[in-house]
Amino acid sequence: MRLRTRLIILIGAAAIIPLGVLGFGAINVSVERLTQKAADSQARSADQMASEIDLWLQFQVVQIAEQVDAFRLGKLNDRKLQGFQQLVFQQLSDVHIVALVNAEGVELNPTVFVAEDAQAEWPTKEPISQARFAEFKKSLPTQKMRTELDEWILNDGRGERPVIVGRPYRVDGRSGPVLPVAVPASIDKPMFLAVELALDRAEARFQRAKEDGLDVALLDASGGLVLTAGRGLIEPSHFQIFQPDSSCAEVRYGLDDDAQVLAACAPVGGTGWMVVVAEPMENITKAGDEIRDRTGFISLFAGVLSVLFGMLFSLGVATRVSRIRDAALAVAEGDLGRTVDLSGSREVRDLSRAFNFMSRRLSTNQERLQEQQGEIEAFTDELKRQLADQKADLTQAHRLILQSSRLVAVGEMGAGLAHELNNPLAGILGLVQVLKMKGEGNQANLEEIEAQAQRCTAIVEQLTRFGGQAVGRGPLEKTDWDWVDLGELVEEVAQLVEGPLSAVGVVIECAPPAGIRIRGDRDALASAFLQICNSIRGGCEGGGVLSLYGGSGEAGAEVVFELTQGRIDSTSDDWMAAGMGFWLARQVLATHGGRLVEPQEAAGSGLKWVARIGIEGK
Repeated sequence: MRLRTRLIILIGAAAIIPLGVLGFGAINVSVERLTQKAADSQARSADQMASEIDLWLQFQVVQIAEQVDAFRLGKLNDRKLQGFQQLVFQQLSDVHIVALVNAEGVELNPTVFVAEDAQAEWPTKEPISQARFAEFKKSLPTQKMRTELDEWILNDGRGERPVIVGRPYRVDGRSGPVLPVAVPASIDKPMFLAVELALDRAEARFQRAKEDGLDVALLDASGGLVLTAGRGLIEPSHFQIFQPDSSCAEVRYGLDDDAQVLAACAPVGGTGWMVVVAEPMENITKAGDEIRDRTGFISLFAGVLSVLFGMLFSLGVATRVSRIRDAALAVAEGDLGRTVDLSGSREVRDLSRAFNFMSRRLSTNQERLQEQQGEIEAFTDELKRQLADQKADLTQAHRLILQSSRLVAVGEMGAGLAHELNNPLAGILGLVQVLKMKGEGNQANLEEIEAQAQRCTAIVEQLTRFGGQAVGRGPLEKTDWDWVDLGELVEEVAQLVEGPLSAVGVVIECAPPAGIRIRGDRDALASAFLQICNSIRGGCEGGGVLSLYGGSGEAGAEVVFELTQGRIDSTSDDWMAAGMGFWLARQVLATHGGRLVEPQEAAGSGLKWVARIGIEGK
């Protein structure tokens, strides 16, 4: 990318990025503030409406109770009771049914209400159909009426007269719900004054809240919708956890159309009811969206201006840099001493001054280079003398190489043998897998053949690897050895061979030595320990327990492989083939200054193989 382009990009980024970060930070802060303000307003609205409903309901209940307190209904005859019912019906504007019932909800006197064909006589009262009257009797809280009456009788009528408020319900023909209320008349006679109270005042209050852009709902004690106004944003399931007496604020949830809602709730006195106020988040964050749009426009405008200013600035800088570039090319072609004018900004002048100094210095040093050429020739003669001295050192190194020639020959033989065995092993594996796919032959025998062939392949790979190490292609040099935690290495080997050993009934027990660190080739040591375990597994007969543990002493560190509760079948083919694995382990241990101590008699049980790592690897 050219300098001019980079300058334009950097200037534009320097102008846009801070503005964008500041703008979007302000957007987030404003959205949070607006959300918090809306949540506080919702909480206040919900609490205010809950208080209004509670006060209105208490006022209605007190009026009904005072009507009963003013008369001794238990002493009145039927005609006077009928007059009392009509008096209550006329005085309470929100009551449309007045009945005297017993604790079972059965009428004790004809119920007072406006029949459908007599509404003209009572224009302020609602006409009551037989279906609505039946729903009223069905909704009376008879169980609670009996309980409250028994407690009141038990207290001998002392204290405030109980008022039983039922569950609100809806009836056909009216928009708002109604509420059954019952008051016991006397402790001497199981008589209740029961009325149907309309919740029109609450409905009117909810409609005013709807006009203010809010969704409002009244939930009963079971979480059901009693009264609602708005766009259907309120889902009762989100507020059941707060019932019956808890308030909530800043409740957020999503609707089926992915619209987000912010809501608050407040309880209504001791009724178990709850007022819920909700508002869509898009209305709350609308101001933040407007700020985001304006910020984007301002950022775009600032970016265009910064690109224009960047083009003007970079034009002057790029011209002066190009002039210095041309002078540098001339110096490279041999025009030593070439200089440029000191013009432009301070930085460009400093660069031009440094270039002029370099050009003059190159011209001055040209003669010095010729003098140094003679010194280089003398230095070459000295190198020849030092090479003669190093010849003796090479002779000594050659003698050391001859000492390791036998190990190299064994490694090359192993690598050649591995190469010759790979092709037939690949053929065996391929034929066995084809037979398994076709379902031909004894599948158990085929799986055993495949497992043994794969084991041979693994041994051949180890043999190939050691062969590469023997000729200098694989293992790390001693100077490249690193510290190895012997306990971690033993535990890792135990985990790797646990599955294959359990397949032949051998349980592995590992007690890794703690706190022993040695210097060596971790991969080569792990390969040696795996070869020992796999060789023991091949000759093990009838299961057993293979214990791995170790320690350290003056001679170095050691890892013990002990087989108990099992025996080695020295006549089996697998044990005969295990000799190559032990051979590989011995070679790796030898490179680490150690050796493999094997039991004198390989057959039987209670056998130990000890891998010792000598002083060089400690």
